Amino acid sequence: MKRLNRYILSAVLLLAAFATACSEDTTDPANPYEGDFALRSQAEVDAFTARGSVNRLMIEGEGITDLSSLDVAAVGTLTIRNTGIAELVLPHVTSVATLLEIEGNAALASLGEMGLRFSIGDIRIENNPVLTDIGGLMGLKKMTGRLFVQDNAALGEDKPDQPDEYGFNVIRYLISNAVLAADRVILSNNHPLAATDPSLIGQGGETGGVYSYTVKSDAEAAALSLSGKEVKNLTIEGAQVTDNGMAALASKIEVVQGTLTIDGAAIKTTETFFGKVDCRGGIVLRNIVTYDEAGGNRFFNINGFKDITCIHGDFILENIPYLTHWGAGNGFAQITDVEGDMTVRDCGMQQMAFASLTRVGGTLTIDHNCIELYTGFFWNLATRLEEIGGSFVLTGNDHVNGLGGFEKIRSIGGDVTIAGNGTDPSAGGIPYETCPGQVGFDLVAGWIASGVVRQGAVVDCRYADGTPVDFSDIPEPDPYKSYTISSRDELLAFAPQDGSAERETVRDLTILDPQGTMSDNDLSFVKTRVDKVLGDFTLVGSTLTSTEQLFLNDGFAVEGGIVFRDCAQLFNLNGMKSMTAIGGDLVFENCPKIATNWGAGNALSQIEHVGGSVRLTGVAEPMAGVTFLSLKSVGGDFEVRGCNGSFWNFDVMPLREIGGSLVLADNANLNGLGGFAQLERVGGDVTVAGNGASAGYIPVASTDNQVGLELLGRLYRAGVFSEGAVFTIESNGMSYSIDSL
Repeated sequence: MKRLNRYILSAVLLLAAFATACSEDTTDPANPYEGDFALRSQAEVDAFTARGSVNRLMIEGEGITDLSSLDVAAVGTLTIRNTGIAELVLPHVTSVATLLEIEGNAALASLGEMGLRFSIGDIRIENNPVLTDIGGLMGLKKMTGRLFVQDNAALGEDKPDQPDEYGFNVIRYLISNAVLAADRVILSNNHPLAATDPSLIGQGGETGGVYSYTVKSDAEAAALSLSGKEVKNLTIEGAQVTDNGMAALASKIEVVQGTLTIDGAAIKTTETFFGKVDCRGGIVLRNIVTYDEAGGNRFFNINGFKDITCIHGDFILENIPYLTHWGAGNGFAQITDVEGDMTVRDCGMQQMAFASLTRVGGTLTIDHNCIELYTGFFWNLATRLEEIGGSFVLTGNDHVNGLGGFEKIRSIGGDVTIAGNGTDPSAGGIPYETCPGQVGFDLVAGWIASGVVRQGAVVDCRYADGTPVDFSDIPEPDPYKSYTISSRDELLAFAPQDGSAERETVRDLTILDPQGTMSDNDLSFVKTRVDKVLGDFTLVGSTLTSTEQLFLNDGFAVEGGIVFRDCAQLFNLNGMKSMTAIGGDLVFENCPKIATNWGAGNALSQIEHVGGSVRLTGVAEPMAGVTFLSLKSVGGDFEVRGCNGSFWNFDVMPLREIGGSLVLADNANLNGLGGFAQLERVGGDVTVAGNGASAGYIPVASTDNQVGLELLGRLYRAGVFSEGAVFTIESNGMSYSIDSL
């Protein structure tokens, strides 16, 4: 009886929550999840059943003290307000689409174990008076919304030398790991000693003992007295600073939090400082004209950078004439990422100087460089550069006669200026058309056409003589982008186009999951981001079991092809049961469990036209005429190969036209050509071979329940096959010519 009462109570509570939710507006264009719920007691929380997603979930009430049992994976809007919770433990919620609000919780002291990994919308942590610990946010992998931390009187006291889990250091950790952009953080009215500028978190300000210093001589470097091993900004100026002074500084400093500037110092090497001191911000090297003469050469030693892979701010190199490249693995060749602007001006450079560079977060400027003072000239670059967040400026490099090193760029966020290059008579300038040894301005034309350069950007490119390059005939770029998702983290953080929470239209969408890490629930997230795929949708290597997760229940539409490849667990095709046409290819390759034989009105049975090819390979489940009960035309090939389930032929298929080839090969249970008798045109070759090994083979002459090979002869004589078609016809080890049938 006690058990019965408990169940009755749970049902009552759930009904009450549902009734409350029903009174609310249930339409949220940013959140396609279903169901709005309000939980106002601990009993209601405990009784709330596990579910994959919820549109809106309100948790409010002083009697609520524990949310650890709340088992909801994805929430549109989650509000936790005015509760009695002291430690927020929320291990099961992994993603929030629009808003996570933690507000007005008088007892809340810490965010403990939280499963939150992805937040596309905003997070608001406000008016929690005793909150001191937000360490639970450190599990976030991607956040594209804004983070509001406001009016939390005890939170954020800024002290130097504290761990990442301390106070606002959590926010600094998220920013430094590219989880959250600094300009998306709003801090106000927290602890009196809390930072309001995210860039100042962990510095402690003047009261915390982290200061900025300027050093102008070796003597000052030797005499410098610090309160700790960290400094804020460090500026080193003038010819009175030598390598000895840099070594003295390196013996006292472990971390430069902000910008390191070395301007006009008489140093010959970077090895006395860089690689010994952790530089966490920008680096500026300017007006360094001294050099080493080891080996009889003149060079500025940059090997202090050989183990540095990322510059966490601006990287400015100006007026360093003896700056040269030292080969792979040395100098600057290991740097892959510059988070701020990157400027190389009036410096010695060589082709491999930045051989590993893949990203510049701000503007990239390469201006008036050569290596005439060393050996030869700066010609063209070899980099792996893929992304420039700001503008791209390549100007005044008189021996640069090509755009080599920039072929892999896929995104430029600002304007493009390429002028004054290749002006030396021996260089010959940058051509328009790429030729051996010279990448031309046609590369820029490709950027414009493909959308690498943002729409509305100013593109000013000029030949060596100053004549503008004409890009007027280049068509406008496709307004829709194509996407390839290659990991579970990328999938759950996926936000197309401008990164908004709106469902959008994309060109092509490819999801690659060879390790099978994406669950059905994970993949269902795609339909919360995508409304329509104009081109092809391709899924490779997934453990997906049902197409309903993609195409049903407000799923996305596909106007092009649909390709499933190496999906070992996929069986349910009923997400496609309402489709009557496929604009491109329809492919199931090596998907052994797909169930196509579910009868009229299910699976693939409604499809009448396929614009591309039909390919079924490696299907082990039963197939029959109802698989393509309505199929009349295929624009490309019709190929069924290696499908060894109980086949029973395609007897009732009304297929009339195949634009490409007909291939029926190595299907152990296919023992007849039913379904092909109505063919009126086949545009390509014909292969019928290796079929029926487990079912008596395809006979030559038709029987009462088997359409034999003689059908091919009749279609041939009726002119169904194209002139010049190649026929490969075999059954039970015997080969047949089309003329003999």
